[in-house]
Amino acid sequence: MPNLRVSDKNFLRGLPESPGVYIFKNSRGVRIYVGKAKNLKSRVSSYFHTNIIGKTNLMIKEATSLGFINSYNEFDAILLEANLIRKFYPKYNLELKDDKSPLYIAITKEKYSRVVRIRKSANGNYSKIYGPFPGTNTIRTILKNIRRIAPFSSQKHSKKICLYHEIGLCNPCPAQIARESDEEKKDKLTSHYKRNLRYVNSILSGKIKLIRKSLVNEMKTYSKIEDYENAQKVRQKISHIDFLRQPILKPEVYLQNPNIASDIKSEEMNELKQILHKYLSIKKLVRIECFDVSHLSGTFPTASMVTFVNGECDKSLYRHFRLKETFTDDTLALREVISRRMRHLESWGKSDLVIVDGGKPQVSVIWELLSEIMPVIGIAKKEETLVIKKPGSFVEIKLKNSGVKNLIQRIRNEAHRFAQKYHHHLLAKNLTFGRWS
Repeated sequence: MPNLRVSDKNFLRGLPESPGVYIFKNSRGVRIYVGKAKNLKSRVSSYFHTNIIGKTNLMIKEATSLGFINSYNEFDAILLEANLIRKFYPKYNLELKDDKSPLYIAITKEKYSRVVRIRKSANGNYSKIYGPFPGTNTIRTILKNIRRIAPFSSQKHSKKICLYHEIGLCNPCPAQIARESDEEKKDKLTSHYKRNLRYVNSILSGKIKLIRKSLVNEMKTYSKIEDYENAQKVRQKISHIDFLRQPILKPEVYLQNPNIASDIKSEEMNELKQILHKYLSIKKLVRIECFDVSHLSGTFPTASMVTFVNGECDKSLYRHFRLKETFTDDTLALREVISRRMRHLESWGKSDLVIVDGGKPQVSVIWELLSEIMPVIGIAKKEETLVIKKPGSFVEIKLKNSGVKNLIQRIRNEAHRFAQKYHHHLLAKNLTFGRWS
């Protein structure tokens, strides 16, 4: 486990921008606080770049060194944090110090059930209770991911449609259902809401494979009737499920080998290089770029470029693109994005591989513009297929459950998240200040 001296002014530079846990120690080497982070560098830096008070200030004054362990993903970090707290019982982890009232996730017994966080000592009428969980941040992370797959209500019901509905995280909203005067539409919305609650229960019960199968069938149904907008929304939910289903390593594995996450990611990169070597001229595979486009029926189009180095994201190389035109065709949007990317070949540098979120049409556009400069492949979501263009033909490789599949999904999902983040920012800006020109 790397150990950094807090007194060293440059110690923050030694932290990676990856998920993991961090451990503050005092001068005697005693572990005084264990925390988890999606981005270790960003989280630990926050302790030293902001005005902190109370017990946090006391902790930082007492801390003389910091240890950290990279994790494969954020959920591994959650499990590892809980394991280390139970093992070492650090004095500043006050959330778990009083274990008389642990935290749980509960489903309320109401006409439109809510998903809420409770203490076990809390009184209430609940149909299901899950837990306990190590702290509010853990529960918040779990529910945040579930909500992207199965939107639900968490607030007390009122006549006003909630803010979460506006961003698609409470859909349908109970207030929306109550307002509906058409009984047929009302029944349909109610059925949709109850199905989402069944999905929440299934995920918390570990039955996520059944949900994925149901969503795949739903996506196919939308595609058959050429309702591609709803098919795309369901596809995004499937992507979130695939993220949650990435392999979770037991905390004991990290304790035995603190470098296990980096080792696994190196193996994934080597495995991908071996596959692509048969079709593309790739001398080395260290840096990978991935592009994705996000829009709402062609409006507020944005795109993202995320960069991974040695299998881990390097956010200093991320880029957002606010597209100048309104597109209904992703290939036209990609043409603009890649053209703009090519203007920065010297200042941004080149990558060893470029990935586009899409199939043959998207790959063709990027290949036409970039193939002489950087190798290009696509990732088609249907059965997670690599799409490789050769002069006059395509090669399609269906990814099995493997390290390569985990790597590609991790990169693609991060590009999608980053594109949507900027898209939602512009959408929210429009709702507040009026449409931008």
